Amino acid sequence: MSFRGFRDTPQRREGGPTRTQGRSDAKAIIYLPPGGKVPPPDPTVRRIEDGIQKATADPLTLSKLQLNSEYLPRPGYGTKGRPVTLWANYFHITPDPNLVFYRYAIDVRPAASGRKLAQIVRLVLEAPEITSMAADLVTDFKSTIISRVRLPLANNAIIVPVLYRNEQEDEPTEDATQYRARILYTNTLRVMELIEYLTSTNFSQYDEKLPMIQALNILLNHYPKTSPDLVSRGGNRANRSFPLSNKASQSDKARLLGGLIAIRGFFSSVRLAAGRVLVNVNVSHGVFYNSGSLIVFMDTFQKANGKSLPALNEVLHGIRGRTLHLPERRNRSGELIIRSKTVHSLARRGDGTDLPGARRPEIHSFGAGSKGVKFWLEPRQLGSKKKKRQQSGPAASPAGPARLISVYDYFLETYNIRDQRPDLPVINISTRGSPIYLLAQVFEILPGQVHNGKLSPAQTQDMIKFATRFDISTARQLITVEGRILDQPNIMYRGNSTVKQFPGSWNLISTKFNIPGQRLRKWSYLLLSDKEVQETFPDVKSFQPVVNKLQAALLDTGVLVDAPLIGKIIKVDKDKTKDLDNVLQRAAENLDLLYIILPEKDSRWYPVIKRLCDVEYGLQTICSVGSKLVAKKGQTRDQYDKALDQYMRNVAMKFNLKLGGTNHAVDDLRSSIITEDKTMIIGLDVTHPTGSSQGFSVTAPSVAAMVASIDKGLGQWPATIQLQSRGGKEEIDSLDIMLKRHLRLWRLLGKHASFPENIIVFRDGISEGQYMKCLTEELPLLRKACREVYPKEMQEKNLPNFTIIVVSKRHHTRFYPTEVQTADRNGNTPPCTIVDRCITDPHCFSFFLQPHSAIHGTARNAFYFVILDEVFRQRYKRKLPPKYKNIAEVVQVLTLNLSYLVGRATKGVRVCCPARYADLVCDRARCYLSQFYEPASEASSVASGASTMQATNKDVLVNEKIRNTMFYI
Repeated sequence: MSFRGFRDTPQRREGGPTRTQGRSDAKAIIYLPPGGKVPPPDPTVRRIEDGIQKATADPLTLSKLQLNSEYLPRPGYGTKGRPVTLWANYFHITPDPNLVFYRYAIDVRPAASGRKLAQIVRLVLEAPEITSMAADLVTDFKSTIISRVRLPLANNAIIVPVLYRNEQEDEPTEDATQYRARILYTNTLRVMELIEYLTSTNFSQYDEKLPMIQALNILLNHYPKTSPDLVSRGGNRANRSFPLSNKASQSDKARLLGGLIAIRGFFSSVRLAAGRVLVNVNVSHGVFYNSGSLIVFMDTFQKANGKSLPALNEVLHGIRGRTLHLPERRNRSGELIIRSKTVHSLARRGDGTDLPGARRPEIHSFGAGSKGVKFWLEPRQLGSKKKKRQQSGPAASPAGPARLISVYDYFLETYNIRDQRPDLPVINISTRGSPIYLLAQVFEILPGQVHNGKLSPAQTQDMIKFATRFDISTARQLITVEGRILDQPNIMYRGNSTVKQFPGSWNLISTKFNIPGQRLRKWSYLLLSDKEVQETFPDVKSFQPVVNKLQAALLDTGVLVDAPLIGKIIKVDKDKTKDLDNVLQRAAENLDLLYIILPEKDSRWYPVIKRLCDVEYGLQTICSVGSKLVAKKGQTRDQYDKALDQYMRNVAMKFNLKLGGTNHAVDDLRSSIITEDKTMIIGLDVTHPTGSSQGFSVTAPSVAAMVASIDKGLGQWPATIQLQSRGGKEEIDSLDIMLKRHLRLWRLLGKHASFPENIIVFRDGISEGQYMKCLTEELPLLRKACREVYPKEMQEKNLPNFTIIVVSKRHHTRFYPTEVQTADRNGNTPPCTIVDRCITDPHCFSFFLQPHSAIHGTARNAFYFVILDEVFRQRYKRKLPPKYKNIAEVVQVLTLNLSYLVGRATKGVRVCCPARYADLVCDRARCYLSQFYEPASEASSVASGASTMQATNKDVLVNEKIRNTMFYI
């Protein structure tokens, strides 16, 4: 098995690509296997899927399923659309039916984590009690051992003492930590039972499903975790591996700006499907720190990112390296013994909080160099053992008086090392409370550290060979699956007018928005000027043609807007925001909307503007980047005018949405359950701190976002933002508060006399392991909100009905066409491709949907998993709508239509409208909390102790003036 993804070109002798014929604009390359014949999807899989469907149609079986299954049974498979055969990036693996796994839990005390825990598990496997059976064991190097033989454990448990040593050491050091690892037998996993479950067409339960998937993943990923040439990332359910050795193909690596390197790697994960076990395999890219000199890294980073010390502090936090100022030690094999150290931060005022006041370091300024950082040095008697630290700095000096000494002088006096770059910050490799400072020149970054390629064919084969040792064989070819291409939704504008559509998209030429928002009377524009912007637009007058173009686009698309007030240009200083703050505050007092032109994409001003205007002042803002408004090199005047007109029409979409309008409608939604005006659709998402911001990860909150429709038009989606009770929490703990607000908006803004009878929830932002918690923790909160506001007569009818659909976009399933006729010009599957057979769980209701056309690379679909359905089963329990054969089709088509409803786009989008809007709200919340999520200035973050600040809901509470609008667009 060697899979590079279909963007690469296989050798012609091994099958190879076929270029599309008869299409002058085509770029598509279609992969053909050796021999050129595409295998059909396995007919056995369809037979099992259909058999399970037939069994669940039996009322007795269905009642058993509803009582015993975690999730509702699949209501059928879709039949709409044009059938196609597709490649899927899955391989079929065949475990020996007689194979038995014995599963053991590992518990280490005192507790350890990360690399240290992995090394402890390695030492456990070397223990005399275990080592004789090592060839029959695999592990995740964290908490689980899988064995194909029963370990001889008295009372099913054993405690293995471990004296810690690192990977290169032959013997533990004198002060090595003693650990106790308890190995406990937990259960037995029989492959025969798995096969019976997967191939049965009758009602069957398999309680060991998740433990078996975990065991197979551990087995498959054990080789990458033990190979010295690979670095692995991921848990039991998934794994990414990246080649580190110099032997790895250079085409799998790319050097990036800022001291980073991108490496193409390999993702793998075991999945269960009808009749077979599959391995999902995908190309995965990871960004790593360049190994080597820290000085080189600092210079490279600052060259790419400027001299921002907070940004450098951010990127250095957590980097592991080895020190160069101490004598080298080698083991008996001649290997260098590496005692890795981890960068905590740059030196900063306030370091040394665990030290006595007189012995705390003196720091000239945040990120000071070796001459600006002094620490207390107390001499240590020769031969004395280490004591609890009462000083800061690298180590005690063997001679000399106790004193404050600069890092520069310490290294010169103690090691005869003169700091060659005193302009660079020193680093702290301990803690803030008890720091240890080092020169950058005596620190070398270790390889294999992900900034938080594809395996060579030989490495891939080694991984598969390892699995084969455990009696698991793997097919050498990707599987094919059954797919369908659904009809592209019809888009409607004002007066039910249709537009000319292209595959997955359309344009706004000669169209007016479906429903205009309220008239915009007071608005203006603001240019944030840097050197480049000033050259193009030196004054307000020079910008007037652009404003005229915007005004024309607004009027032409039907936006109700008066002429703008004269705008303003201000010069911005990257270290000062006060001038901008003053301008925005005055604008909020006099305007309803401000159009702002930023000097560059990803401008640091964007989050500042959104926080001030959305939260502080209640001023609607729309931002553009200056480069979008000027002619590109080589453009004629006509080309520029046409491009600018098209761009301004896109900007007009945001104007109309923020003013309360509806840009377009999807025709098919008018004949669905939505047109009854009794169904609210909700989008939910959660965003988390990355954890990379040193000093901020503890206090940075997770944020939940909810959007909800207000009527059958599905044009306006107000939003609510709430902080989670703790960072990293997946389940939303304030859903009842959020939903009650949107139920009130349903009546207020939607002008309804009653509350919705149906609520359809699209839940983004949770992993597969959290699906059940969505039902056990989130659904009760949604029902609680309804009980508190719904009238008695609706509650007596058990209203509202809920349907909850989980949306996943961060998965690794990809589909590829098998023939030219079913490919788009880029060699991707065409828009509106859906797959609900062959690789999905036949017992659950799920499907993959790709509504859009990918401009670059491989088209990525979204995965939908229906964990609860009361709405559609109740509504269509007696009669399905015309042209539908089952409820599955109803849900699939509705989801596709919603993917064409995003108001700021003239194309289908990857995830459906409510999920996409909730995602946008999360992005906006990150702007409001940028002081917690992103590195800030020294004054506002490090020196002032911002890391001790706690975010509150007030930080994300949108000003009441715009709170009920689509401010997040």
